[in-house]
Amino acid sequence: MKIFKTIFYILAFLSIAYVLYNTIAKDRIDLNKTEIITGKFKSIYQSKTAKRTSISYNIEIENTTEILKIIPQYSNCFKFQEFQKEVTTNQQIELRIDTNERFLFPNVRSVVSLKANSKEYLNLHCENEAIEKAKIRIPLIIIGGLILILIIIFIEKKLLKI
Repeated sequence: MKIFKTIFYILAFLSIAYVLYNTIAKDRIDLNKTEIITGKFKSIYQSKTAKRTSISYNIEIENTTEILKIIPQYSNCFKFQEFQKEVTTNQQIELRIDTNERFLFPNVRSVVSLKANSKEYLNLHCENEAIEKAKIRIPLIIIGGLILILIIIFIEKKLLKI
């Protein structure tokens, strides 16, 4: 039984370390490290996780087989309702792709800017602010969670000794 507990703690520690590293090591999006793709807009749809807490958006444009995705971290910066009302099928749009963002599948690309009719619906500045806020918020949440777990373990040990 102690082996499983030890393995669980090791896996939990590695998971937390991975999340912390990815959060802290994530750099701001550099305009020079992006690629511009233009094309005629075909469709857009929301993709929610099973828990329905994070939303991403998949965008399709003509003559592209790649999956163009606005990741959940940037979804709050996307003016989805306005985009749906103002942009129509076959309208020319401009997407800026983050060339540093890597996914499990090579045909998935991260959209960091979206423009149509000279109007920006997804803003790079907003995303860079989200990255900076996450560098503070996520470590604080993890530290708070670890403190809570340590308090629970401490109380458990005190109650078991009585």
